[in-house]
Amino acid sequence: MVKNSAQKRAARAHQKSRPGTSLPEALRAVDTRGTAVLPPVAADPAVPWFQSVPRRRTTCLLCGKRETVLSYSNDPSDLGRVAVYCDNERCDVRTVEVVVVRDGDLATRQRADVRVLEHFVGGPLHDPAVVSEHDDWIPGAVPWIRHGEHRYVECLWCGDETSRRSATDLLADTGRVQMYCENADCRVRETEHVVLRDGTWQTDERPDVRSLRYIDEPPIFRRGPDGRSRGFVYPRDSAIFAEDDKVARRVSTDPVDWEAAAFVR
Repeated sequence: MVKNSAQKRAARAHQKSRPGTSLPEALRAVDTRGTAVLPPVAADPAVPWFQSVPRRRTTCLLCGKRETVLSYSNDPSDLGRVAVYCDNERCDVRTVEVVVVRDGDLATRQRADVRVLEHFVGGPLHDPAVVSEHDDWIPGAVPWIRHGEHRYVECLWCGDETSRRSATDLLADTGRVQMYCENADCRVRETEHVVLRDGTWQTDERPDVRSLRYIDEPPIFRRGPDGRSRGFVYPRDSAIFAEDDKVARRVSTDPVDWEAAAFVR
């Protein structure tokens, strides 16, 4: 069993850049610090453009300001998902999970987190709200990207300003936006942008948000049907998080326990 989480992440990235490479081969190709010992290859087009350069900024779909940055919670080893953070103090959005839901690859459609978003389609959980002169976006307000029919922003995967609202974007849901990339050279077609954190209990208790968190949470720390949790004790449990492989659960094709995933914690 490989206990070095950095090595495992590097091995997954190595497999992505060299299709057909087995996991044992990938593990042998990286050292214990997660650094590849083989000659470097060309940049992998699957690696999201947004996470390829530190401190890059793009437009927030909710407030419309160019204040979206990479979130500290982003896992660079997951090439099908990006976590972003809005740095605009006048926007209530904090963390947004961006998940690729369609790219022509069957494996993407079979991912656990993608199936979660298909199962829990979302809906209006906040009362309709109107943004005041003191705010750029508040929960319940119409996202900036929906104020115009032909608004384009940079695709987080290819970097081109070719991403627009998808034809299947659910207008009633102000906390979730579906986007479509028109760039024919981009591997991504549709992405779901889910507000994971905005300071409200309505967002915290959304079934899709709860389920995404459920997948990411180490199973040993999940609450049971009685609402009890094992609890986290530092430093005893630090190693559990260090060795935990949440990406493996995200990409898993195993059945999802819908009742447990949507359980209000």
